[in-house]
Amino acid sequence: MTPGPLHVGEVLLRWEGMRIVYNLILVGLAAGGAGILHEESLRDPAFLWGMLELLILLNVLFCGLPLLEIGARLAGWATAWFAVTIFLIGLCCSAFLLLAKLFVYEFQHQLPTQ
Repeated sequence: MTPGPLHVGEVLLRWEGMRIVYNLILVGLAAGGAGILHEESLRDPAFLWGMLELLILLNVLFCGLPLLEIGARLAGWATAWFAVTIFLIGLCCSAFLLLAKLFVYEFQHQLPTQ
């Protein structure tokens, strides 16, 4: 089953709605992961700025997903589940980058200082 005719405005509005879910999940992962791994990091301004920078970068990368869907629809490659699939793939990649940053921060603070 292929999606109906291309309405760019509808595609962009749907993706903006998915961005809210995307951001809520990532902020929850960041706060929860930081609270579990290294609770003091939630009071460290450098850590918080670093997390904010990463979340902004991940949101900029998120902007490519609706463009990917529009391109796939124009080429006739998109199926009914295409948007959901690329959303989940993008979310998993973003979550991996976010958790990797948390683990790097944790390991840096466990190393002995000289």
